[in-house]
Amino acid sequence: MQSGLIAHTRDDLELLKHKGDRNYYEFTLAKSKRPTPVGTISLQLKKVNARKGNFTMDVIADDHIIEKRDRNVAEPLQFYTGRDRMLYEVVVFTANKKSVTGYLATPKNAPQPGVIREQSGL
Repeated sequence: MQSGLIAHTRDDLELLKHKGDRNYYEFTLAKSKRPTPVGTISLQLKKVNARKGNFTMDVIADDHIIEKRDRNVAEPLQFYTGRDRMLYEVVVFTANKKSVTGYLATPKNAPQPGVIREQSGL
């Protein structure tokens, strides 16, 4: 695990937020046919097995779809995205019958959602 600690509850997530190492975006995803924007990426929940505590989701980043199949609750899903290939991490800490709850952790210097970057040198 490259990013260090993961949160298993909302209280753990609050502690990580106060450390200030990374940006954290909480989410609750329901099974749907459309991706849900979370931070600068989108997530789409495909299936959930609450009894076994696993799920399948698509991560849409940089016009690529990464399928994370049969992943467990509290298992960090790590991937690189962006021009500078920064490490992003998705952690799900609860799985219900038709939804999951978790967070996205991004580096502090990663692009922020809704922020338009100015291009220079033109």
